[in-house]
Amino acid sequence: MKINKRAYIISGISLAIFAILLTFSIRPVDDQLLTIRYDVRGEIPADTNIVIVYLDNDDIQLLGGWPLQRSYYALMIDRIQEWGAQVIGFHVFLESHSDAAPEYDQLLVSVARRTPSLVVSAYGRRSELNEKSESISGNLFYPIPNPHPRRVFEILTPFDELTQAAGAIGHSNIEGRWGDRVPAFLFTNDRAIAAFGFEIACRYFNVDREGGIEFKNNKIRITKDNGSYNLYPVDTEYRFRINHLGTTGKFRSFRFPHLLKDTPEALAQRQMIKDKIVLIGVVAEGRSGFISSPFTDNLPAIAHQATIIDNILKKRFLRYPPAFVELLLTVLLTLAGAVVLRLLPGAKGLLSVAALAVLYGALSMYFFNQFTYVLPLLAPVIGTLTGAIVMFVLYVQSFQSKLDTLEDEKRAILDRLQEREDRLQDLQTELQYARRERNVSEEQQLLNQVRRYEEEIRLLR
Repeated sequence: MKINKRAYIISGISLAIFAILLTFSIRPVDDQLLTIRYDVRGEIPADTNIVIVYLDNDDIQLLGGWPLQRSYYALMIDRIQEWGAQVIGFHVFLESHSDAAPEYDQLLVSVARRTPSLVVSAYGRRSELNEKSESISGNLFYPIPNPHPRRVFEILTPFDELTQAAGAIGHSNIEGRWGDRVPAFLFTNDRAIAAFGFEIACRYFNVDREGGIEFKNNKIRITKDNGSYNLYPVDTEYRFRINHLGTTGKFRSFRFPHLLKDTPEALAQRQMIKDKIVLIGVVAEGRSGFISSPFTDNLPAIAHQATIIDNILKKRFLRYPPAFVELLLTVLLTLAGAVVLRLLPGAKGLLSVAALAVLYGALSMYFFNQFTYVLPLLAPVIGTLTGAIVMFVLYVQSFQSKLDTLEDEKRAILDRLQEREDRLQDLQTELQYARRERNVSEEQQLLNQVRRYEEEIRLLR
């Protein structure tokens, strides 16, 4: 028994060390299982305060082909403002002036100046120095937090006049296989530029640029104009983890030429724009960006930006537990698998451990669906099963050891039995001889010995 206890203690310590190593080594693989979580959850509706107004291949062909005249973009911004949009996000990157029609550039700039709610998209490129950002108006930047990631970017913006005329700019950088890691800010030498979707949401909430945003404990806090605030989780590099909703069809999306029509349907759609966040973009193969998502391989970039805004409005970015919580879960479930099989050895214990693993998997899905909380999945489940397997091996070894002991005892008893049976035959022979010789005293003595040996043989058998 002492040997068994020692084996259990050593196994428990070994399992705890195994769980610790498993937690950190398998995390990248566990991240790939988000696909399964999304498949089980399915698509979910987007926030109705977000509207996408776009141009597709047919619209571009109808308007004379690519590139479109800047006057048409000016028309889109002007009409959408006229229809009452609260914030307008212009997700078309016009880096340089138009050589063919520079007057349309001026028209676009003029409309931008009359649209204080306009946010234009920019892009950050890794750099040691940022010269271009120095020419951008300081009111388009945010104070830099301290500490902050030591990555410096050069900010590529639309042509200067449009950038200066816009109410705000936001970067469109994304990272990760699904674009699911979005830097909340890109940092220049001494200033920060917000993500395009985050900037739009801040404008929608009327967040003060100087004092309305705080950084604390891997969270970003934004304070609205009414005094309330929202907290958003970010990782150590100030990146949001995007919670994908589904395909473009989950958003209110209208083709701009249809909105211009004088029909009841167009009128109803224009009414849906009032007081909403409106994103302007192009959704056309070869003319706009597409990304891969859990639900489609071709999610338009503008729909991805709409997803970011939805996550901000609904406060449903993906959240991950701290490393020590992941570690604790894996260790506890690994040891739990061992304890369950120790208490319930055999098939019943194995079924109980399997049920425990399934229950944890279901719990992780519940947390993902209800709270957008991504609990580790692979490490705790593998740990649970490993703990059970180790305990099952110990149980089998212990059982085999008992069988071996019983076999040894059986052989010893059989040897003793054979010895007693041989001695009994000798005594019976001597008893017969004593009876023939009529030696009463010896006969009685031998008879007593025979009876004693017969009783011992009976017990041994």
